[in-house]
Amino acid sequence: MFTISIYRPYLSFPYAQVEDLGPEVAVKEIAVNSRIIKKVYFGDDSGLLKLCFKNGKERVFSNVPKRDIDALIKSNSPGKYYIDFIRPRFERVGA
Repeated sequence: MFTISIYRPYLSFPYAQVEDLGPEVAVKEIAVNSRIIKKVYFGDDSGLLKLCFKNGKERVFSNVPKRDIDALIKSNSPGKYYIDFIRPRFERVGA
């Protein structure tokens, strides 16, 4: 279990610029088998999703439902699922 503390301006993990989520957001690492995604962190209570990519980039999204995380992890191509269903539908709040 990790926490994302809310600071401004955002820094690298475990900090993210997310002003309306409170002072700390607990997230857990979820295993993923992907050619482009290295690590997935998700907060069940907050809906905060952090993706770390193998190219070194990171993205943080808010209000992501658990069902979308389950679909991402179970997908034959988690990277394609991210591109098709996460990136266009959820607000990017950091990185």
